[in-house]
Amino acid sequence: MGRCLPSHEEHCEESFKKYGKTFSDLHRWMDEPSTLLGKGHRRYRHDPIQTPLLAKKLFGELADQACLDHIRLDELESRRNQQPLELTDQTKWFVNFLFPPFEEIISRPKTSYDVKNIKFSRMLVYYNATDSFNARKNIVDKLTEWAIEKYGKKNVNARIALDGNLQSFIKWSLDKKPIQIGFADQFALFLKSKDGRSIERDLTREYLSLSNLWSEKTGRKSGLIIIFLASHSLRLPSEFMYDWTAILFRNSPTTRQDHYEMRDLIGEEAITYLKEIEQLRKKNTDFVRKSLFWTKDKIGILETPPAKRNYWKEAFDFIEIMDNLDRSK
Repeated sequence: MGRCLPSHEEHCEESFKKYGKTFSDLHRWMDEPSTLLGKGHRRYRHDPIQTPLLAKKLFGELADQACLDHIRLDELESRRNQQPLELTDQTKWFVNFLFPPFEEIISRPKTSYDVKNIKFSRMLVYYNATDSFNARKNIVDKLTEWAIEKYGKKNVNARIALDGNLQSFIKWSLDKKPIQIGFADQFALFLKSKDGRSIERDLTREYLSLSNLWSEKTGRKSGLIIIFLASHSLRLPSEFMYDWTAILFRNSPTTRQDHYEMRDLIGEEAITYLKEIEQLRKKNTDFVRKSLFWTKDKIGILETPPAKRNYWKEAFDFIEIMDNLDRSK
């Protein structure tokens, strides 16, 4: 039986390793409601957008980052109470999980005119140098094709940023269609290439509030946003490691840190399975189609055959942007 909560000491130890100070007062403040609510205290002072801003005002520089680390550690602890491992083909379940019925997506809540029904699905595709670009792209190609087959092409906006530039999708590519799908490849390399923290912080804030940004831009009160981030590393900023809808593992871990992260999510047995899959791919190309997925409800095998066609548009298209501006005049 796993523990319900990470201890105060664990939060302080992680902060000290990363920032050289424990932020003990911050972590005590965040967990203060737990004396009355237990695990339910995470409904309070654990919001990934508002709480870090308040934490920085109350506890100083880097407190916002330590706050996000606290939220993420709590999330990891919750994941340890995972459903039993199923190393079987769960493709049908996963597709239905990722793409709910269209009626649910476009339905508007009846409680208030200001309430939104926008689902934001965050997806990570983990790979390493042994996996080709075409192999990991085919996963999102096929998932997008399944989405279009289910919802219709007129209802799906699919945008790709091959350089990992998620900001291109957020700033330029959102439209009024009810389903928005974005794919940022080599995302860890894109973050590493950015100079200065200000750009990264702007991006993470926009990413976490993407549902609201989309609603403000288009006027939509309902819909589905799916973001695929392909990364060769699990060492992403805390904001991007928060509350994944699913993680697709193409390969076994390549670093000690990735191993620890992956072990907490899927366990040693699944890591061994991934290593076996990597070996089998060298002898049988059919195994290129297999990935292991994690969600909060299930772990299983996803099999994605080749997509029939490519539905992607570039996330940033200067000509398209100019055409849209001309039409808006």
